[in-house]
Formats: sequence, structure tokens, C-alpha cells
Amino acid sequence: MTRTVGLIMAVLMCMTAFGMMDKATYKQLREQCRKTGRFPRPDPERVKVIESMLPEHPFGMGYPVTNREKWDGVPDKDMKPRAVRKAEEILAEEIPELRDEDYLLYTTTGNRTIYQKPYFARRKRLITLAVAEALENQGRFLPPLQAIVEAILKERSWVYPAHDKDLTNFNGTRITADLGATETAASLATVDYWFQDKLPAELREGIRTECMRRVIGPYMKSVREGDFRFGHWWMTRENNWCAVCTGNCITAILTLVEDKTTRAEALAAAEFSMCCFLDSFADDGYCSEGVGYWNYGFGHFMTMGEFILQVTDGQLNFFANPKLEKVAAYARDIQIEEGLVPSFSDCGVNATTGTANLALVQRHWPKALANKVIPIYLGDTDLARVSLLAFTNESVHGNGLPEKSKLPPYSDFPKGGVYIFRDKDAAGLPFGAAIKAGHNKENHNHNDIGSYVIARNHRALAYDPGSETYTRQYFDAQQRYSGGLLCSFAHSVPLVAGTQQPVGKEFHGKILSVSHKPEEDELVMDLTHAYKVPELKSLTRRFQFLRGRNTVVVTDSVEFDSPQAFGTAVIGNGKMERDKAGNVYICIGEDALRLDVEATGGEAVVDIVTVKRMDQQPGPRRCSIDMKEPVEKASIRVVLQAMETPAELSDLKVPKAIQEGKPNLTQAISIQAESYSRETGGACIVCEKTAADGMAIKNWDDQGHAVTWTFGVPTDGIYAIQLRYCTGMVGQTRRSLQVDGTDRGTWSFACSGGYSNGRNNWVTAWVGDDDNACLLELAKGPHDVTWINADGQPLNLDWLRLVPMGH
Repeated sequence: MTRTVGLIMAVLMCMTAFGMMDKATYKQLREQCRKTGRFPRPDPERVKVIESMLPEHPFGMGYPVTNREKWDGVPDKDMKPRAVRKAEEILAEEIPELRDEDYLLYTTTGNRTIYQKPYFARRKRLITLAVAEALENQGRFLPPLQAIVEAILKERSWVYPAHDKDLTNFNGTRITADLGATETAASLATVDYWFQDKLPAELREGIRTECMRRVIGPYMKSVREGDFRFGHWWMTRENNWCAVCTGNCITAILTLVEDKTTRAEALAAAEFSMCCFLDSFADDGYCSEGVGYWNYGFGHFMTMGEFILQVTDGQLNFFANPKLEKVAAYARDIQIEEGLVPSFSDCGVNATTGTANLALVQRHWPKALANKVIPIYLGDTDLARVSLLAFTNESVHGNGLPEKSKLPPYSDFPKGGVYIFRDKDAAGLPFGAAIKAGHNKENHNHNDIGSYVIARNHRALAYDPGSETYTRQYFDAQQRYSGGLLCSFAHSVPLVAGTQQPVGKEFHGKILSVSHKPEEDELVMDLTHAYKVPELKSLTRRFQFLRGRNTVVVTDSVEFDSPQAFGTAVIGNGKMERDKAGNVYICIGEDALRLDVEATGGEAVVDIVTVKRMDQQPGPRRCSIDMKEPVEKASIRVVLQAMETPAELSDLKVPKAIQEGKPNLTQAISIQAESYSRETGGACIVCEKTAADGMAIKNWDDQGHAVTWTFGVPTDGIYAIQLRYCTGMVGQTRRSLQVDGTDRGTWSFACSGGYSNGRNNWVTAWVGDDDNACLLELAKGPHDVTWINADGQPLNLDWLRLVPMGH
């Protein structure tokens, strides 16, 4: 079978377009599905056509490890040592335990994180060991690989607790396949294909038995009998689930199932399912689920499509739909600046597009990208992306694309109701904004019509808070919008007659006008139908992006039948406080956004409050701007200007006591974060991060996780501590300090705007402030400096320094 990407691409250029059924057939089947509530069984004639394209025997992703020419010839020469190092680190750890009582926590408390943490750690262990052994080929990782496979095969359920509300999988009364179960089956199938006879025969048989029992059998039963409502509703759902679960099922089936007709049936069913999935995107390519779920859903669609091309020698092409190029271009056009995207819907605040997915886009639609893509280390992704991307030089597909991206001044998604504006200031620092309309019944919906993001220098200052930790309440229709980050109170939108935006597709924003000029972009949005207020006559939001001035002006104008309460808000990502003159600022590191408020029709009162998350923990800061008295007609104009953080508000300034001590940075004793001497209560991950000085550490997320560095102090004296960190946590992240076992206080570290995933979020900070500087009296010799996670919040670290005073 032809396995080279070059030949696949040549076939694609001259082939007849197969796959992804025509619109008329799809509409007919879709309507039939809606009326009957049953999945349409694949047409027997279509099954025969697809069967003729398939090899006689199952066929997996990538290459068996016996093909040393391929595995030893991986172009990324750093991949092998990195994979081996990560596998060696894992060998020092026991296989995480999965406890029944933790699985059942979701049904009692709504907590799914406690069970899923070791569940995910097991899958990561599987991937890490498989990649390392395939590259090294010495056999030393085979026993632990076999051990983790055996452990996964014995698990009571592969389904996430949140997707087993009735405990039918846990109790074995009805087995269904969800995101976790299908991903597990796809990974085990790929491990089986890679290692083949290097695995014991009984273990390979166990992989087939359990994948058939837990995933392939239940899925094919729904395909053949049409009953997909209980557990397999995702087969026609217009969201990421459809592509993820279908893609994983196809991988497992094509890799493990001997029966050729079954493989063809599955592919024919996938054609219909993927048409449903593509309906989740607007005609302009907009993904209402956000960038994180574009990565997840569209990424699985891309890997499935690539695998199908390989298995069928290019005869079955899922990439022929012209809409796909617009969906692919979404990843480029949604960026406010390179690597920074708006966190609308359930998108993470620090989400970015994955280079593995972009590399697959580059193969088919290079013009949908802003620059050439070379995938970064693939061993931390999944076995599918390793299989599809590790063996080829992906940069050749980007020939003609620039090395560095140059995004246009604006990008419009009129069907999705989202607009992006971009500029640079006099110093060349990026400045940009995004705003959304849409409706309040979108995939992973938040009640957020009118929400916006304003960013400077890779940091979203005014922002949309995005998703929070998934719990049972998060997906409960009655509780989802009762508080936390999903309700409109947690977004930069108006509060009308004391009410928030309701949920429902009928509550929507309408774009009245959009204009792009060299000096200014302007958007006017009608928000009247975003609220259920009988007295509301009209509500418009005017959004002006002033080029060359680092300024956005947001004007909300309202009219009622009778006097009503009215206000608006700005949600801040980072510290929000007033300066001595009373001006409100949002500050992250060196970057700030100043808010100036004007009102007509009455007096406006400005207050700063903290929005609580669903778990009642503090969330983002909210600048509430409310008319002091009820109004019939009024407007609130907020001018938001980006600038450097004023010295009096900076978290990065040198504390007074340290400044007076005359720190000598030239004599500082520096240690890289990855050179820690020991840790307890957790396991840091040493990794590369954008703009880090060498390597950095992450995964310092667990409360009580203590990390120790040993410094050699050359002379007696007084020392201050300086460190370089990044965190995307809004508010303050806390770490407790011990020096030589003695407590030296708990210290707060402000949000830096992210975790340096694709953009530079590092800040350098002194430990202390004007009221309480951390100064250490140390004798010559070794000293242990231990930092302990005090609040369970993440923080990445690049390096630490002991800085002598008065030398």
C-alpha cells in the first residue's frame, strides 16, 4: 500500500471526489433522522463501493516498530531524546490508581476532576511509553507499556463519570462509547498496530476483546439498528463530540476489525455523521464552541480524514467539501494577534491553535494559514498525530508561505457574528480587539451577546472569562446560568432593568453596521432582543476601534417606556484597581488598560467587584458602571486606552526596602527552574515554553506541591529573591516560602496573562512589596529554597535568583 504523503497529494489532485455525501442526499437523510429519531443505516450499494477501496486486512496508523527505516529516520532528531527522557520520568512513578468511590463522586457531589486526573495520567503514560519505545527500540519500555495496557483493559469503565449519569457503564448494564472510551480504544488499537508480535498474544487478544465490547460493538449496533439516542446521540450532533467519537471509532475499526464489510459500513456511517459535524460551523467557518473545541473536534476530523486517505490509497476523500477551507481558515482569522484568541464560549482563556492541527491544514489548504507551520514536539499530543506527522517533513507543504505571520487589519465572521480588529502602536507592540453578537443557544453557550476582548502586547486585559472547571452544575440546565462565569453578569455586557440576558436562541444580537477605515473600525450592534424586558424600547452598542491611538470606545445607548435601572460593565483579566486620582485600571505585568467613563441622561456610579465562580471561589474583576437613578433614555460611554502600567500600580516594581538595599544583579545567584533538587506532593513537568530561558517547569498545580532548589551562597549577607514566572490565573496565585526549613511567609503572584503557550507571558518579579519585602540573611554555603503551592493554582517557572544587597 502506498504510504507517502506525496503520492496521496498527487492522487488527490486528479481523483474523482468521493466521501462526504452530496447536499441533497444529506438533507434527505437528515430530515429522515429528525422525523424517525433513528440513525440512517448506510446504503448497501455505498457500502460495496467503499468496500472495494479497502485492503483485505485491517490497517493502522503510522508504521510498525519493526520498520526501523521509518522510525530511525524521523526528521525531528530531538524527538527521540525528549520522548525517552519523559518515559524515564514516568518509570519513577507508579501506575495511578482508579478508585470506584472517586468515579461515584460525580453522582453525589458533581465532582469529576478527582477521578479524571488519574484516568488521564494513565492515558498519558500509555502514549509516552509507546512513543519512547518505538523510537528507542531497546525493549526497556515494553514491560511498563504492557503493564499500563493491562491496567487499562481491567478498568471498570472507560467512560468519563460525567457521561455515565445512570451508572450503566459502571454497573455493566448498558455499555456506551463516549469521548474517553473511544479515545482509549483508538490509542490501544494504534499501540497494537505499532508493536504487533512484540506484545504477548493474550494481551493483543485482550485489546480486541475490550475494544469490541466497550466501543466497536456498541457503535456498530447503533449504525446497523439506528438506535443512537441512549449514549450515542453524538453520531448526529452538531458539535465536537461528533468528530471526536466518530474519528476514534473509525481508527479502532480500521485497525482491529478483520471483516471488510464492517469497516466499509463504519466509513459509510461516518460520511453522514461528518456532514452533521460540519453543520456546527457557520458558512464563514466560524466555530461557536471556541478555539479549544476547534482544536479538539476539527483536529479529530482532520486526523480521521488523513487516515482514511492512507487506508484507501486516496480513493475516499473526506476533504472535498469546499466549506472546509473556511473552517480551516478560522484558526488564522480568529486571532487577535499571533497566538492570542478571544475566549468566547467555553474556550480557555489561554487557548491557542495547535501546530499539529495546523500542519494537517497546511497539507490541504496552505492558503488558509498565515505562515508556514512546523509541528513542535509531537510526543505530548496523541498517537494519531505522531503517526501522521512524525515521519514527514511538513514544511514542504508550506512552501510559499511566510516564516512569520502577518495578520490583516481585521477579520469578519458575519455569519458567526464575531469581528476581530488589529493594530500596532508606535513601539510596534500589537493592539487588538474582538467582539461577538450571536445568540444565547450556541454550542457550549454562555449568555454573552455583546462580549468583547481588548488586548495589548499578547495580553487580554479586558476579556471574556471563558470556561471554568466542568462540574455537574456546569451542564445542568437549571443551574448553568445561576451564577459563575456563564451568566451575562460575568461578561462585559449591559444589565437592563436589573436583569441579565436569558438563555435561548431567540435572544440574539443583530449587527446593524460595520465599517473599516484606515483610522477607525466601527461596529454597531442592536442588543434589544438580547434581553426579556417588556419596557425596553431599544438598546444599541457602538464599538469603535481607534487605530494609532491604542483605544477602544464602547457606547451603550438605551431607551425605555418608563424609568428603569441600567448599567454596563467591563470584565478585567488581572488586577483591577484605582490609582491615587481615582482612575480605574486593568493591569497585567507591564501592560494596562485605563477606563474613562462618561454618561448622558443621568449620573453613572463606578464600582469594582469580584465575580464568583460556580464553586464560589473568586473569579475575574468586574468594573460595574451603573446609572445612579432609573432612566428612560441614557447612554454610557467607556473609553479604554492601552498603555504601560503606572508605576504606582505595578506588581513588578522593586519593593522599597529592596530598592534602598541597592540590589546587585550582576552578582545574583541564578538557578534554572528545571534544576530543582527535590519535590514532594506532586510532579513538575520540564518542558519548552515560548520565550523561556532554556527549559521551564509546569504542572505545579496541586495544593501542597513543594519544590526545592539548592543555592550555593558565596558570601555572608542579605539577599532578596527574584523569579521569572507566568500564570493565566485571574487575581493572585499564592506560594509559601521556606528557607532551610523555616517558614518565610506566603506570597502572591499576579496574573501575567497566560502560560507562554505560543506567546510570551513571562514576567520578572521581586518577592515582596513596599509593605513587606522578603529579605533573607544567609551565611556562606548551601541553602535550600522551597516554594509550596498554597492554593492549588497553576504557575509556570523559568528561573530563580538570590540577589545580594549592598555589594
